[in-house]
Amino acid sequence: MGWDVKENTKIRTYHSDPNRDELYKYVAVNPKANGFDVGVKVKPDGEMELFADFYDGSIASTLGADLTKLRQQYATEVTIDELTFNGYVCNTSTDTKGNVIIEAEKA
Repeated sequence: MGWDVKENTKIRTYHSDPNRDELYKYVAVNPKANGFDVGVKVKPDGEMELFADFYDGSIASTLGADLTKLRQQYATEVTIDELTFNGYVCNTSTDTKGNVIIEAEKA
């Protein structure tokens, strides 16, 4: 999606955001020079929490409002990885409404 990922670093966000000074396990670095980043914390059970400041619009413009595009891409990749692991060959496409279609065939 055009974003780099760094480990164990801080996020760029609004100057008074209390999350600005925390270290995040992963940080999705916004490709826009003055854009805000997305921080990822990983809980002991493996669940991930995402932290982002949507104020300037730089995150929503590429990852979607409330990270919907990012969530869709993540779900697609996890599904394809699982299918591939289980011996399927996958092809993806997108319909006119923006829905991702995954076609899987046993290899």
